[in-house]
Amino acid sequence: MRRGADRSLLCLYSLAYAMMRLALARLVYDFDMSLADDSEGWFEKQRSYLLWDRAELNVYFKPVRKP
Repeated sequence: MRRGADRSLLCLYSLAYAMMRLALARLVYDFDMSLADDSEGWFEKQRSYLLWDRAELNVYFKPVRKP
């Protein structure tokens, strides 16, 4: 690839990461999150072999009331 093409891909990756950060920030700002009862002890349920076997993490989202 040409050097200019590499630079434009880098800009697109930077834009994609910025958009993901913005979406996550809006999610955290607009909702109160709480852990579901069946997800208690989530960290202890995970196992690590050659790959990481993760248990489900269930979370409730409640919209935040803004004044």
